[in-house]
Amino acid sequence: MPGRASNQPVLKILGAVAFVVAIVGSLAYGWSFSDSPPTATALGVGFAALAVAWTLYSRLA
Repeated sequence: MPGRASNQPVLKILGAVAFVVAIVGSLAYGWSFSDSPPTATALGVGFAALAVAWTLYSRLA
């Protein structure tokens, strides 16, 4: 159901990893969404795709 909170540990861990990668990338490497090459955007899209894929997998399994 859309809008339902997720208590799945895998998604919480994925979110925490994405957060840490974003903070370290921003502070240590100067990543931003206006970069060329688009490192931050590529990582964001990858994490979003993993979260969607895991959600679909867990609901259909």
